Amino acid sequence: MEMLTEVQVGRQGTHIDVTHVDYEAEGKKYTLEYRWQTILCGDAPAVTETGRCSRND
Repeated sequence: MEMLTEVQVGRQGTHIDVTHVDYEAEGKKYTLEYRWQTILCGDAPAVTETGRCSRND
């Protein structure tokens, strides 16, 4: 199984700690919670040691 996630971020980027996926299987509703840390930096050059996006401007 594959899941595609699309996230739009501004110049400063964003930090995602947890994602919830609601789905239905065999007529029952479920919510999957997964904790996969995602850091998206927009046009920032790098991720710092603290897990945040850095900027050099």
